[in-house]
Amino acid sequence: MKPKNKLHKKVLKREKNKALPFPIFQRNNYFFGKILTPTDFQAEQNYFINKQRLINRTLFGMGVVSRLEVTADKSAGVIRLSEGFALDGYGREIVLPQGFRFNLNRKFTPKEVGKARELLVWIRYDENMTDPTPAIGDVETKFNMITEGSKIEVDWVPPESSSIEKMVLAKVTVETNENKIFIGKIDNLAMINGVSLRKVVISCQQFWDSRKSS
Repeated sequence: MKPKNKLHKKVLKREKNKALPFPIFQRNNYFFGKILTPTDFQAEQNYFINKQRLINRTLFGMGVVSRLEVTADKSAGVIRLSEGFALDGYGREIVLPQGFRFNLNRKFTPKEVGKARELLVWIRYDENMTDPTPAIGDVETKFNMITEGSKIEVDWVPPESSSIEKMVLAKVTVETNENKIFIGKIDNLAMINGVSLRKVVISCQQFWDSRKSS
C-alpha cells in the first residue's frame, strides 16, 4: 500500500507549478554610425530590469520588505495602510510611497447587517502610462513615462496559494450595524491551516524600522 500524501492540497498545487524560466540576456553593442530605434532603447531598459528582477526573486524571494502594516482609522469602517516596500514572485518591486486610506463600507450590502465577516487586504504590482506628450509626425498623443506603483485590493476570498502576483497583508474582521461597518480585529500575521498569509523578506530595513518604533 502506498503511503498517503499528507500535504495540504493547496501546498500540493503549489508544488506542481513550474518555476519561472531564466531569461536570456542581451545588451546593446554600441558603435559609431549605429542607427538607434525605440526597440534598442527598450532592450537597454529590459536588460537591467530583468537582471534586477531575477536577483530579487531568486536571492530574496517574495514578500514584504518593509512596513505595509494595516491599522484601523478613527472613522468607522476605514482602515489605513502604511507606506512600504515588497517584492512579488516575479521579482518586481512593489512600492507604496505614502500611506493609503481605504473605506470598507462599500463592501457590504444591507442583507449582511449584523454578520461578522473576514476581509483580506492584498497588494500587487501595478504600472501605468503617464505624462502624455505630443509625438513628431503622429496625430496621437503618446505617453512619456511608465510609472510603477502598487494596487490595493480588499476581498473575502484568499488568493490561490500558487499566486506569485498578489500578497495578503492582513486579515480584517468586521461587523455591520445599521449599514455601517465596525472593525473588530486586524491581524497582520494572519494564518490559514497553519500557513502564514503574509510573506516576509528578511531585510536590514526591518531592523531599522523596529529601532524607530522602539
